[in-house]
Amino acid sequence: MMHFVCDPMKQAWQSTNSIWGKFCIILFYSFVWMQILGAVWSQFAPTTGWECLWATVQESDMRLLIATIKSCNIWILGFFLLSNRGGIEVWNVFMVWIHYLLQWLVYKPAIEDFLAEACPQELEQLESAMVVSEIWVTAILICSILNNKYVIGCFNGGRGENATGQASPLLEEVGGGGNP
Repeated sequence: MMHFVCDPMKQAWQSTNSIWGKFCIILFYSFVWMQILGAVWSQFAPTTGWECLWATVQESDMRLLIATIKSCNIWILGFFLLSNRGGIEVWNVFMVWIHYLLQWLVYKPAIEDFLAEACPQELEQLESAMVVSEIWVTAILICSILNNKYVIGCFNGGRGENATGQASPLLEEVGGGGNP
């Protein structure tokens, strides 16, 4: 299992020849793994950090809500494990970006209605966290697009060449081209 999980990260890191490329890899995999760890954590402690929210839920609805949260996080876990496997390719990062954006657009109106009066502080914290996450995943998408356009070391086996096979000086290390 660890081999399956770590290979994409290890391959990307070893084939990257620029600081910018390594920064992109760190951004992507730290985001993906934060989501994975959060999904795993929620299986054991689904109510953590939502005390105000849970105080507003009727006892009869508690089991259904906890089961829904756990089930949703199983899907999140699966999605991000697949994202981890897909690496920092544009199509994969775009799927992470669009998934995150769409789930927030669907979730935001409902959670705002639900928390606005009862839990305004938690709502503010959640909105701040989501804005930071959207900026983070957008930065990863930009990295991936630049990486694909200028090849900063994560694609083409780290050769530092663009799609035409020519060296791309924009994001290469100072004093060197791609790997021989």
